[in-house]
Amino acid sequence: MLLLSLLLVVLPGCARVLDPGPAPTHLLLAPAMPGPGAGGALHLQLAVSLPETSRMLDTDRIVLVLGGASGREVRYYAGAKWTSPAPRLVQRLLVEAFERVGRLDGAAEESAGIYPDYRLMIDLRRFNTRMGEGAAPLIEVELALRLVDLKTGRIVAFTAIGRDCPAAGSGLPQVAEAFETAMGDVLARATAWSLGCHGRRAFLMSRAARAASALRFLRCRCRRAALPFLPLHALGAGRVRPRSFFPRGIFCRTGLSPIWAACYADTIRF
Repeated sequence: MLLLSLLLVVLPGCARVLDPGPAPTHLLLAPAMPGPGAGGALHLQLAVSLPETSRMLDTDRIVLVLGGASGREVRYYAGAKWTSPAPRLVQRLLVEAFERVGRLDGAAEESAGIYPDYRLMIDLRRFNTRMGEGAAPLIEVELALRLVDLKTGRIVAFTAIGRDCPAAGSGLPQVAEAFETAMGDVLARATAWSLGCHGRRAFLMSRAARAASALRFLRCRCRRAALPFLPLHALGAGRVRPRSFFPRGIFCRTGLSPIWAACYADTIRF
């Protein structure tokens, strides 16, 4: 009887200790996606890497920085989380944005196992709410983007894209709405910048291919005429202008008319 009485006293206390409390609210971030992009199709595949970030942002909790513009105190919203950790959330939104634009053959997460032509490397620098004394929350989103050519391993372009958007109030619905506005603007600018770099890169590659074809043709004609020819890499590097090396007389001796000579000189100049 005594043991039963003790159990009746202890068990309610254990239940209070083990009770996890109410489940946290999960916020779904659904920013406006960019529409189909203008311009031709780019027959390339893009891998979007998982963003690198600080430990402060590498979480599914919503970051709150106190103290205004110069604030350094970091806290998190109580009882509210994103549906995914912030880096994974940004990666998925970027992939979806590239798919909505529709100019690439394919865009996927780096872990998807595709064979991409380019990799978009991302630094998640800011993805937080900042609040000053008596002021409305300010949403801060900033990405640093690096476009890497996987054939050469070189970074072909870099930029940083950010947006600060004030929230209409301090409640979670107003904060989520401001996050969607800021993220939508960042997604539109990030896709436009990335596809612009792809387009310029593809144009330069096609121009270089045409130049190499013209140089191979000229090399063949010069060999037939037993004329010296400047190494291909010297012309490609832009150290010598083709017109200064190929005067009109040499072009004529190789069987090319002056008009075609001028066309090829223009073609192989970078």
